[in-house]
Amino acid sequence: MNLGSAKVTAIIPAAGTSTRMGLPIPKPLLEVSGRPILAWTLDALSQSEAIDDVILMVPREHEATFEALAGRYKNVAVSIGGASRQESVRLGLEAISRRGLIPELVLIHDAARCLVTPEIIRRSVERARVCGALTVAIPVTDSIAEAGEGQTISRPIDRSRLWGIQTPQVFRYELIKRGHDEGREGATDDASLVSPFATVHLERGDVQNLKVTTQMDLIIAEQILRARIKG
Repeated sequence: MNLGSAKVTAIIPAAGTSTRMGLPIPKPLLEVSGRPILAWTLDALSQSEAIDDVILMVPREHEATFEALAGRYKNVAVSIGGASRQESVRLGLEAISRRGLIPELVLIHDAARCLVTPEIIRRSVERARVCGALTVAIPVTDSIAEAGEGQTISRPIDRSRLWGIQTPQVFRYELIKRGHDEGREGATDDASLVSPFATVHLERGDVQNLKVTTQMDLIIAEQILRARIKG
């Protein structure tokens, strides 16, 4: 991770309640391959020379635990997040504004995408410097259909133009700030907040860059990390 004046700041929303997995602790603190999910995510960011600093948005009731984890890394600050992912990112942008050092780019990455690689981060930042707004994504490979009444197929959908959105998502600061200032509540990602007024480009991601959402995702992530460790 670079030192000195921040040119690229990463915001990691990690304040969610993990209701879909029914966990007693925040999902980013759940262990996979012997370490918290968040540790693997922070490893990738800290190993990337494209990132200057990180703001980690966390739940207030677990702030001390996140602080202890963040303290193992350089240039990782902890701030209190919101009740939703969108609110946490907005609060992260406010934290950037308060410190008075506005970066050229803001990278936003899901805490639970612990399989992201420094290479994906590097490519995303390099392209965003040119295009201004992008999201990592992968082409959809399954056949897709729109459902009708009674869980029947209403119509098939051409998958050749469909992409599954991942993170990181990278934006010029002024674009993502405007997106959150003007955006609708309940947006599922930051690209959807920026796309109404700016072109958001697609950067090829990786099928392994999954978001740990279910117990099955946890098993898959465990196997991938074990394979990576073995080399």
